[in-house]
This record gives sequence, C-alpha cells and structure tokens, in this order.
Amino acid sequence: MQLPFFCQTALKLNLSRLIFILLCTLSLSACVSPSYDGTSREIPDNTQLALSPNGQRLLVSWNDSSGKLHAKLLDLKGSEVATIREVALPPNTLSTTFANNNAQILVTTWDKQVNQLLKINLSDDSARLIYQSPYNLRFPLEVSDENYVFLEGQDAKNSINLWQRFQHSEKTILNGMSYRSATRVNVIKDAVFIIEPWTPPAFRNLAGELPQGLSALVDKTTFDIRCADRSPLTCLRKHLYYGDQGSYSTMEILNGKQRCEIAGRWIDSRGVLISRDGSSVVFHAAMLRHGGTRAIYFIKNTGQSCTASSIAITGKALR
Repeated sequence: MQLPFFCQTALKLNLSRLIFILLCTLSLSACVSPSYDGTSREIPDNTQLALSPNGQRLLVSWNDSSGKLHAKLLDLKGSEVATIREVALPPNTLSTTFANNNAQILVTTWDKQVNQLLKINLSDDSARLIYQSPYNLRFPLEVSDENYVFLEGQDAKNSINLWQRFQHSEKTILNGMSYRSATRVNVIKDAVFIIEPWTPPAFRNLAGELPQGLSALVDKTTFDIRCADRSPLTCLRKHLYYGDQGSYSTMEILNGKQRCEIAGRWIDSRGVLISRDGSSVVFHAAMLRHGGTRAIYFIKNTGQSCTASSIAITGKALR
C-alpha cells in the first residue's frame, strides 16, 4: 500500500514514538505507527472490538503474551478520542459486545464447568448475571431491552451449536440448524439474521423476515456483510482478494444506493463492525504485511456523502 507523501514524512520524523491518533480522509491510505499489547507494544491479532450503538464508544480488549486480559474504553468525540480508561472484565472473558444502549456491555465467559452471559455497567464495572450454561456461549446480542440472542453449545465438545433467544427468563430455539462456528448477528427492526460463508455467501433469518434488497448486496467477491439497524439499508461490505503477496480485503459502506469506499487494501482485517445507527465503522488490520504490527481503524459514515473521515488508533494510544 503506497502511503501519501505526508504520511511518509511523518514516519521519517519518527512520530511513531509519540502517542497520537492521526486523522486522514477516506480518499487516502491511513498513516500508521507501532501498536501495543501491554508487553510488546503491539495490538495482537486476538484483539476484540465492541462498538456502541451510537458509534461514539469503543471497547478494546486483548490478552497479552502472558495471557493477561486488558480492556480499554475509548470515548470518541467526532473523529478524536476524548478519553481512555481501563475497564475491569472477568479474566475468563470469551466475547464482548455492547448492549442495546451506550452505557452497558454484554460479556460471555468461558469455564470448564459454567459459562455466563453478563451485562456490565460501564459507569462502575458492576456486573449482572443474565444466563448461564455448561456449554459455550458466543455472539450475544440484545435485540431490544432484555431480549437476548446468542449461540449456545449443545455438547461437551461444542460441536453442535444452536441460536437461542432468552427473554422473560425463558429460553427458546431461534433456528433448528446446527452450527459448528458462526459469526455476529445482524438486527434490522424485527429481523434477526446472520450471513453464512457459502460461495457466494447467503443470509439466513433467525427471526422475522429478511429486509428487502439484502440479498442483492452480495456479489462474486463478497466475503462478509454487516448491517446497521436503519432504513434505507446501511451496510458494511467486505470483499476478499488474493494477490502475489497473499490475501487482502477491501471494504465499502453502502448507504442505500450510495457506495462509499474505505480506501486501502486491508491485510488480515478482523473485528469488523458497523455501529447500530450506521454512523461508524471499526476494524483492526496488519499495517504492512501478514503477521506484522497492527492498528485499529475507525471510520465515520456521514450517510449523505462519501467524504467520511478515518483515524488510525495505534497501540501506544491505548496506554
């Protein structure tokens, strides 16, 4: 990826030694600097991201080389990080996502005997037990207040997993199809659905009816699609390609009939999310090569034009 001249200059001036968040536009490739995992100053590829429904809060969590869990909450103001603070998560946290509001998160934990779905208040890190199971719990979502969906294992090896709804202290099966693995859930109004990694990918509704026009978003290079809960359809589409130096992805935001490209060839992009209101996108990716240092990229979606802004959040900025 060819960096703009001012990015090359910044790197030559060794600005990577500073804690910074560099603003770029989507029409340019992002400037980057070394990342951080608590030990080696790098963001590891196991980093989890959780984006608030309004796109203004970002929870970043990762396990360092010793296995210790770290979690940072970033409050965003426009295209800048206003505050960063540590969040106390259970040490056996398996997955994180925001609840149906901007003040709480959902956490699933993993243990050999009992696994839990917790709701944690970000104001004081207090936790409330929602549900527990002897099997794995993954990909939780609060569809509406106290209406939860998650993927639950059905056997000791977690080789069979079913999508469940938990509401009013009762659990019901959403879909009888068993999954060995899956992905995050999308919700648009009453529709709850996932995208299955077939060739080409296909959507499966877990509840309600699939939004009209959703399947038309899939083309021959589509790898994944994440949608916001708004109309017209506002989705993040990820394409996967293979080149001489390995695979890479490109991404674009679809605002109805308008297409906004997130400029760049993204190497090993992970944790790709669009906020529930469609205002923001976040992911982390290797900067120059597979297995290399990584950065977190945050993109604002204006909705009316393709001139959104982008920031690269480096590891040092999480200290």
